[in-house]
Amino acid sequence: MQKDVAPVFQFQRLLFLGGAHFQLPAIKKAKELGCTVITVSNNPNEIGHKFSDQYENVSTTDREGVLELARKYRVDAIMTYAANAAVETVAYVAEQLNLPGNPLESAEVLQDKGAFRNFQKKHGLTHPGFCVVDSANEAEELCKSLTGPLIVKPVDAGGSRGQSTVTSLAEVKDAFEYARKSSMFGKAIFEQKIKGNILELDGDVFFQNGKLAYRMYGHNYFKKNSAFNVPVGEIFPGRLDAVTEAELDRQFSIIIDKLGLQSGCINFDGLAADDGVYIVDVALRNGGNFVPDMIRLSSGFDMTEASVYAALGVPYKVSSQEKATPIVSFVINSSQSGLFEGWSVKKELQSRMVFHYTMAEPGDALYEFNSGDKALGVVAFRCDTVDEALAFSEQVQDMVDVHVSSPDQAKGTFGFRISPFLQGHIDHARKLGDDRTRDVLTRQFYASTAGTAENINSTDHALKHYEASAKFEFEGHKLLGLERLYRRVLVVEPILQCLANCRHCLRQHYAPFSLGREELDRIARFIGTSPDLAEVRELLVTGGDPLLIPDKLSVFLDAVASHASQVKIVRIASRLPLHQPNRINASVIALFKKRYPFRIEMATQINHAVELFPEVREAYQSIREHVELIYNQTVLLSGINDNVEDLIELCDRLRYLGIENHYLFHCVPLKGAADMRVPIDRSLDLVRQLSTSGYISGRGKPLFALMTDVGKITLYEGTILDRKDKKLLLQTHYSYSDRKQWNPYWELPPTAEVDKNGFLNVWYLDGE
Repeated sequence: MQKDVAPVFQFQRLLFLGGAHFQLPAIKKAKELGCTVITVSNNPNEIGHKFSDQYENVSTTDREGVLELARKYRVDAIMTYAANAAVETVAYVAEQLNLPGNPLESAEVLQDKGAFRNFQKKHGLTHPGFCVVDSANEAEELCKSLTGPLIVKPVDAGGSRGQSTVTSLAEVKDAFEYARKSSMFGKAIFEQKIKGNILELDGDVFFQNGKLAYRMYGHNYFKKNSAFNVPVGEIFPGRLDAVTEAELDRQFSIIIDKLGLQSGCINFDGLAADDGVYIVDVALRNGGNFVPDMIRLSSGFDMTEASVYAALGVPYKVSSQEKATPIVSFVINSSQSGLFEGWSVKKELQSRMVFHYTMAEPGDALYEFNSGDKALGVVAFRCDTVDEALAFSEQVQDMVDVHVSSPDQAKGTFGFRISPFLQGHIDHARKLGDDRTRDVLTRQFYASTAGTAENINSTDHALKHYEASAKFEFEGHKLLGLERLYRRVLVVEPILQCLANCRHCLRQHYAPFSLGREELDRIARFIGTSPDLAEVRELLVTGGDPLLIPDKLSVFLDAVASHASQVKIVRIASRLPLHQPNRINASVIALFKKRYPFRIEMATQINHAVELFPEVREAYQSIREHVELIYNQTVLLSGINDNVEDLIELCDRLRYLGIENHYLFHCVPLKGAADMRVPIDRSLDLVRQLSTSGYISGRGKPLFALMTDVGKITLYEGTILDRKDKKLLLQTHYSYSDRKQWNPYWELPPTAEVDKNGFLNVWYLDGE
């Protein structure tokens, strides 16, 4: 087998699709071998881009877009690694340009679980009973012919996404819908659950010149005491007898031969049962969770290097299989949501540790491990025997600790975070001596001594969106991320994470979480069926920044369109065009281009004209082409925009960018933000000057509003009833009885009172 990493491919140009953490080993290996590597992804923040020679912002599933790039760079090879999404694109481009690769038709068979089952059936390979369906009614009818528990999956997704188990016909429709949401084709496969007599099989297979060349078979193992069927680690080599290994070799040889595969790798999951050996899932790429690294540590065979050779069409030297060292990997994960603080291994295991890689950084939001994308990293350990490794896989789960702030501890914990785009502009402004741009950006994200020292009692002021969380339940599940204060509007929060932490943001009072597709679909069905929400006409989808998860957001919007006919408007709140404008990509624009039975509007926050960099304007304009309205809510911030000249400039720029200037908000009382709060009287004077100056269009004038503990209040004559101890008592026309009707769980905050007319009055802390 190849041992050296000399620059044997010094003049070869490799187009690499992807750049995620699990793909990094292949990118680094290609660079070590001398390749010029061009990474392709629609996520500019992928870590792999830091190690490539060039990065292109194109979706890895965009066949024609990637083909255009391949021609542009006149590449010698194309590949992907450890991820399903780009496999067909690799085969398509290779076929179009006569590059080394495998037939597109074969890649499509291996990508589609239904097509692969039909292939197994045609060629006499052991397979479970199955049916492929594209409607819930068809699923219910065809499943009558299948017996026992059924596994339900999208036909074209991996990583346990959209997967569930059903034990009765009554569960079939819901399982189909759950799988369909994760399928680009809108199809699901139902198959009989096979009971294995040893741990689930797993491994990578390397083939070249149309023949099986090397393979290593091991096991998946799963998280203990978890409701989610997600692998939490691998064991190499596995405890397989010679008959099982020979049968796997035979089946893979048939797959390689009949599909006309030439060179590359196959990752698989399988089962050894009493009635035969089953290849359950298969993919034309290397395994995720650093499986190739585990194989190299166990056997010495460099599956990653072999993959790069295969992509370039160069034979890779394979020697006879050597005796393997037992290796157990463990996916670092959390059983709860919160903030990541690091991980550690019990002292007695440290001498066994042979590999570790961490993908999260301290302060990152993390979520319960229910799918592969929630992994925080991987650690691996050496064992002396396979039996010891099997026993160790049970023990290790209790000996690797993830340190996490619990959801309760996470409230009020709001670490520094700024997007690469904005940090780049801060650095550029420093180099140019542009103090105005530098100060506007740094004051919003970098803590100041004055802000941190202030001592606002956060239990009395600026509660979580006025503590409007609605404790709804539906279909036996608690519904997270719902808030309601108003008759017509329901707030939906699919994610509580942004690319940056603004110092003046209310999100610092929230515990981080992210809702899954199934949860979002359930919320949409609840909105459409609950009598309590019959008067709701608008949804405000906020967070966090929902445009960070366009795929999930698409699932939610489709579900609202299907189930909640009373909804007329959906507002999507996002600062992504400002924080990282190149994230406004094809996936995001597709959300706004799609036609729904409701109107789509976008809410955003721009606080100063200097934030409207050319890339930011372009991002907003690309959205503006497809939505009815973009409206802005500026926060009045001391030392940033608390002068008439800056406010006039901002109002003008927004007006001619086609963004409605809706609110000018007073900065809410928050710990760490006292130095950003402008006194109310001075704020009112600024708004008067702005509105009566004659410098801006009447359509460009914002309303001045306060975000109080009972809701938004626009200051008019007579609104301020009293002043005491730097607090203002404000009159509202919010009816307490209405509020309780719309949200029975809402409680009167200690800062509020009900007047003799049944309206709410509320105390609000003035700025310094």
